[in-house]
Amino acid sequence: MRLSKSFTKRLASSPLKEIGSLDNIFIERWFRSLKHEDLYLKDYQNVLELQVGIKHYVQFYNQRRYHQALNYKTPNQVFYADCNTFSGQGVNVA
Repeated sequence: MRLSKSFTKRLASSPLKEIGSLDNIFIERWFRSLKHEDLYLKDYQNVLELQVGIKHYVQFYNQRRYHQALNYKTPNQVFYADCNTFSGQGVNVA
């Protein structure tokens, strides 16, 4: 009980703020996609396989997965289009 009171007191005096339900909505949605599109479907046998699998999923998510919220473009397409708009010059993406 003492630890709990002490911890609560330290939290109250810390610069941390309480997180609302909408503060992490985008990352929560990303984790949901990761779990349902990759982790739950594959049987990773060890941490190394998991790390490689997540790396491949992130590449897929950013480079090949079309997003309804991005008008059916990939995040990379939107990002590099914005880079071209702001810089006024083309970006060569392999």
